[in-house]
Amino acid sequence: MQLRTFNVGLGLKFFRKGTLAPIGKYNKLELLLLLTKLTYGDNSFISTEYNYGTTTRISKGTGNYNFTTFGVVYTTGRSRVLFNKLVLDYGLRLGVVPPGILAFFLGDIGDGGQGQFESTLNRQVNFRLFREQLVNFHIGLGFLAF
Repeated sequence: MQLRTFNVGLGLKFFRKGTLAPIGKYNKLELLLLLTKLTYGDNSFISTEYNYGTTTRISKGTGNYNFTTFGVVYTTGRSRVLFNKLVLDYGLRLGVVPPGILAFFLGDIGDGGQGQFESTLNRQVNFRLFREQLVNFHIGLGFLAF
Protein backbone atom coordinates (compact mmCIF):
# COMPACT_ATOMS: atom_id res chain seq x y z
CA MET A 1 0.00 0.00 0.00
CA GLN A 2 1.17 3.52 -0.82
CA LEU A 3 0.27 6.30 1.60
CA ARG A 4 0.71 9.89 0.43
CA THR A 5 -0.19 12.81 2.67
CA PHE A 6 -0.42 16.47 1.76
CA ASN A 7 -0.41 18.79 4.80
CA VAL A 8 -1.88 22.28 4.96
CA GLY A 9 -1.11 24.24 8.11
CA LEU A 10 -2.17 27.46 9.71
CA GLY A 11 -0.08 28.62 12.64
CA LEU A 12 0.92 31.47 14.87
CA LYS A 13 4.57 32.01 15.76
CA PHE A 14 5.35 33.80 19.01
CA PHE A 15 8.87 35.15 19.43
CA ARG A 16 10.36 35.59 22.88
CA LYS A 17 10.28 38.98 24.52
CA GLY A 18 13.13 41.25 23.47
CA THR A 19 13.82 39.54 20.13
CA LEU A 20 13.25 40.87 16.66
CA ALA A 21 11.42 38.53 14.29
CA PRO A 22 12.67 36.37 12.55
CA ILE A 23 15.63 36.21 14.93
CA GLY A 24 15.68 34.27 18.18
CA LYS A 25 13.69 31.69 20.07
CA TYR A 26 10.01 31.16 19.34
CA ASN A 27 6.99 29.00 20.12
CA LYS A 28 4.50 28.12 17.41
CA LEU A 29 0.97 26.72 17.57
CA GLU A 30 -0.37 25.21 14.40
CA LEU A 31 -3.49 23.50 13.10
CA LEU A 32 -2.87 20.95 10.33
CA LEU A 33 -5.23 19.59 7.72
CA LEU A 34 -3.90 16.22 6.52
CA LEU A 35 -5.16 15.11 3.10
CA THR A 36 -4.23 11.47 2.60
CA LYS A 37 -4.41 9.28 -0.49
CA LEU A 38 -4.11 5.52 -0.01
CA THR A 39 -3.53 3.38 -3.11
CA TYR A 40 -2.84 -0.31 -3.56
CA GLY A 41 -3.38 -3.14 -6.02
CA ASP A 42 -7.00 -4.14 -5.44
CA ASN A 43 -6.15 -7.78 -6.27
CA SER A 44 -3.19 -7.93 -3.91
CA PHE A 45 -4.89 -9.64 -1.00
CA ILE A 46 -4.44 -13.36 -0.53
CA SER A 47 -6.99 -15.54 1.22
CA THR A 48 -6.03 -18.99 2.49
CA GLU A 49 -8.73 -21.61 2.91
CA TYR A 50 -7.60 -23.61 5.92
CA ASN A 51 -10.02 -26.47 5.33
CA TYR A 52 -8.55 -27.39 1.97
CA GLY A 53 -5.10 -25.77 2.13
CA THR A 54 -5.72 -23.71 -1.01
CA THR A 55 -4.60 -20.14 -1.58
CA THR A 56 -6.80 -17.86 -3.65
CA ARG A 57 -6.30 -14.25 -4.67
CA ILE A 58 -9.31 -12.10 -3.81
CA SER A 59 -10.27 -8.52 -4.54
CA LYS A 60 -10.75 -6.43 -1.42
CA GLY A 61 -11.68 -2.76 -1.70
CA THR A 62 -11.38 -0.31 -4.55
CA GLY A 63 -7.60 0.18 -4.39
CA ASN A 64 -7.95 3.95 -4.02
CA TYR A 65 -9.14 5.81 -0.92
CA ASN A 66 -8.97 9.45 0.15
CA PHE A 67 -9.06 10.36 3.83
CA THR A 68 -9.00 13.75 5.56
CA THR A 69 -8.02 14.33 9.17
CA PHE A 70 -6.54 17.07 11.32
CA GLY A 71 -3.73 17.58 13.78
CA VAL A 72 -2.59 20.07 16.40
CA VAL A 73 1.12 20.93 16.52
CA TYR A 74 3.34 22.76 19.01
CA THR A 75 6.83 23.79 17.94
CA THR A 76 9.64 25.32 19.93
CA GLY A 77 12.61 26.51 17.95
CA ARG A 78 15.14 29.12 17.06
CA SER A 79 15.78 31.08 13.89
CA ARG A 80 18.92 32.92 12.80
CA VAL A 81 19.80 35.12 9.88
CA LEU A 82 22.95 34.13 7.98
CA PHE A 83 24.83 36.41 5.55
CA ASN A 84 22.00 39.00 5.75
CA LYS A 85 19.99 36.90 3.27
CA LEU A 86 19.33 33.38 4.58
CA VAL A 87 17.12 32.37 7.50
CA LEU A 88 18.10 29.17 9.32
CA ASP A 89 15.23 27.73 11.36
CA TYR A 90 15.47 24.66 13.59
CA GLY A 91 13.59 23.18 16.52
CA LEU A 92 11.50 20.43 18.07
CA ARG A 93 7.97 19.76 16.84
CA LEU A 94 5.32 17.87 18.84
CA GLY A 95 2.10 16.95 17.08
CA VAL A 96 -1.11 15.18 17.96
CA VAL A 97 -3.63 13.72 15.53
CA PRO A 98 -6.74 13.23 17.73
CA PRO A 99 -8.40 10.63 15.44
CA GLY A 100 -5.15 8.64 15.71
CA ILE A 101 -5.54 8.40 19.48
CA LEU A 102 -9.06 7.10 18.98
CA ALA A 103 -7.77 4.60 16.40
CA PHE A 104 -5.21 3.35 18.94
CA PHE A 105 -7.91 2.54 21.48
CA LEU A 106 -10.43 1.13 19.00
CA GLY A 107 -8.01 -1.13 17.13
CA ASP A 108 -9.41 -3.29 14.34
CA ILE A 109 -13.03 -4.18 14.90
CA GLY A 110 -14.40 -6.99 12.79
CA ASP A 111 -13.70 -8.04 9.24
CA GLY A 112 -17.07 -7.31 7.65
CA GLY A 113 -18.12 -5.94 4.31
CA GLN A 114 -16.84 -3.11 2.12
CA GLY A 115 -17.82 -0.35 4.57
CA GLN A 116 -16.06 -2.16 7.40
CA PHE A 117 -12.93 -2.56 5.26
CA GLU A 118 -12.82 1.17 4.46
CA SER A 119 -13.38 2.01 8.14
CA THR A 120 -10.49 -0.27 9.14
CA LEU A 121 -8.21 1.42 6.59
CA ASN A 122 -9.26 4.84 7.89
CA ARG A 123 -8.38 3.85 11.48
CA GLN A 124 -5.01 2.47 10.39
CA VAL A 125 -4.20 5.63 8.40
CA ASN A 126 -5.10 7.83 11.38
CA PHE A 127 -2.96 5.74 13.71
CA ARG A 128 0.02 5.89 11.35
CA LEU A 129 -0.33 9.66 10.99
CA PHE A 130 -0.50 9.97 14.79
CA ARG A 131 2.80 8.08 15.13
CA GLU A 132 4.48 10.10 12.37
CA GLN A 133 3.42 13.50 13.72
CA LEU A 134 4.16 12.82 17.40
CA VAL A 135 7.81 13.98 17.69
CA ASN A 136 9.90 15.56 14.92
CA PHE A 137 13.05 17.60 14.66
CA HIS A 138 12.88 20.17 11.91
CA ILE A 139 15.46 22.27 10.13
CA GLY A 140 14.62 24.79 7.46
CA LEU A 141 16.38 27.26 5.22
CA GLY A 142 14.61 30.32 3.84
CA PHE A 143 15.34 33.65 2.18
CA LEU A 144 14.61 37.19 3.32
CA ALA A 145 12.34 39.05 0.94
CA PHE A 146 14.23 42.34 1.14
